[in-house]
Amino acid sequence: MADTIDIREMFFSEGINKKEISKETCFDRKTVSKYILHDDWNEPDENNNQRESTLEPYKEEIYSWIKNDQNHTFLVMKEKLPNLFWNWPSNLPRR
Repeated sequence: MADTIDIREMFFSEGINKKEISKETCFDRKTVSKYILHDDWNEPDENNNQRESTLEPYKEEIYSWIKNDQNHTFLVMKEKLPNLFWNWPSNLPRR
């Protein structure tokens, strides 16, 4: 299996185009492009923004619901946090 150095060498030294590199290495064309453009893998990627989980502010409360009532936790969450379930189907079968 080719690594990033091989892919960059194929592109820059041997002049092979991205489509051919993709066929030879079995990497997706977008992955080949990423490897070609990214020359220093020790630097953090600016596109990898770590964001806080949507449920993080409710974490302790959810844990307490789970601990207290394990059978109906989903229904409690849906009732108490409706903004998190805005696109959830309302016709779910009840237990």
